[in-house]
Amino acid sequence: RANGTFAKRGKTGRFTLEDEDLEDEEEIPDKLLPSQTDASALSCRGFVRLADMPAGDALQNTTALGIAKQFFLHVPSKSMADQNEQMFQAFCSRYWKPLGSTLDRLIIVANSYYNFLQLRRFLREEGVSFCSAFEYSKNKDLSRARFNFFHGHRRCILVTERFLWYRRYRLKGADYVLFYGPPETPGIYEDILNGVKTPSQCNSMCLFTQHDAFALERISGHERARKMLTSPPGKVFVYS
Repeated sequence: RANGTFAKRGKTGRFTLEDEDLEDEEEIPDKLLPSQTDASALSCRGFVRLADMPAGDALQNTTALGIAKQFFLHVPSKSMADQNEQMFQAFCSRYWKPLGSTLDRLIIVANSYYNFLQLRRFLREEGVSFCSAFEYSKNKDLSRARFNFFHGHRRCILVTERFLWYRRYRLKGADYVLFYGPPETPGIYEDILNGVKTPSQCNSMCLFTQHDAFALERISGHERARKMLTSPPGKVFVYS
């Protein structure tokens, strides 16, 4: 026995310490505990640092590069559940049928693998001459796709945002760009437009919904994003 405890042999043959008397745990003084009724106890002041609002460097840099026109289309979406379907409907009715089906040297950047598969199936059904690349493509398939697009053997190339981020390939030779949802990383938006064939003759389109607020803000800046997100669905914004 030592310090109020007994040394006891356990079933395994080892000695363990057993308290003779249970002592009361040390309690924290009430004045140090936040009051449940005190609203100031919910304040995180001193623990949170507010970051500066995004300035929209990506859009500013591509505008300075001389891109002819950069369009942003507000796609209606009431919930996250119908966002993908609304985006696809807007792509078909507002972009592909009136314009996209007649374009050559078009890059389509899908913001997710699901949207990539949906668009790839659509392009195949439409009989479009296109090539594609995603993050799990083999190197020889990537080289062939880039070669065919750059030399005009394919009218369109469809890629994923993750492919551009992880594989770090530069796509060159485009005259038109469609962002199927604003990229989460604004550098991708800027890199794609930096690689176009002739900036002064290039037009880009970015489809977005109200659920893409943060990604859109990082590309266009806080003020422009606020104006676009509060606009009626279906409205198109142009920056040049």
